[in-house]
Amino acid sequence: MEHLLLPIVIPGAAALLVFLLPASLKNLRTVVAVLGSLGLLAAGIGLISERGIVSWPWMDLGGLQLDFALRMDAFASWTVALV
Repeated sequence: MEHLLLPIVIPGAAALLVFLLPASLKNLRTVVAVLGSLGLLAAGIGLISERGIVSWPWMDLGGLQLDFALRMDAFASWTVALV
């Protein structure tokens, strides 16, 4: 898996798990949500020194090509760290 996808996949997986757990396990749901948030923080910190671009072609509309693209540069690193 691309390392730029981790800040997207980790909280998404945690959220899916929280919604699949029964309401009677409220404490476990809370723990999973907090662990998902900590995983997102760790993934974001791990990306601070990374540089790169990931792009996948998604759709071609005649001459217009749409790509799913993630970009990691100095500005994006500061955004992840400070926001």
